[in-house]
Amino acid sequence: MLGGENLYQFALNSLIWFDPLGLKVKILTYNHTLKPDKVTDVKELKRQIREQIRAFNKILKTEGLEGLQERIRNFRDDPTIEARGRRYTSDKESAGEGMVT
Repeated sequence: MLGGENLYQFALNSLIWFDPLGLKVKILTYNHTLKPDKVTDVKELKRQIREQIRAFNKILKTEGLEGLQERIRNFRDDPTIEARGRRYTSDKESAGEGMVT
């Protein structure tokens, strides 16, 4: 043998785990604090969360986990992104009962 035969050559990168059959289930939890001075439309909140999950899944399908991680890093490292998002949403009307924005 003398170091010539690599028995672990079958795996290019053994640190990455793939789940082609989708057997691993991950449950995400979202904690929303209800504020006494603010009306929270729970139905609308759930709709918005579902849309965010769809957007994450779309990114995962097109760009993979690395693409999603890169977007999250870019968001975290750029303080202007949150400010721009807040300005954008404050210009919109309330997405109350029956309103979809």
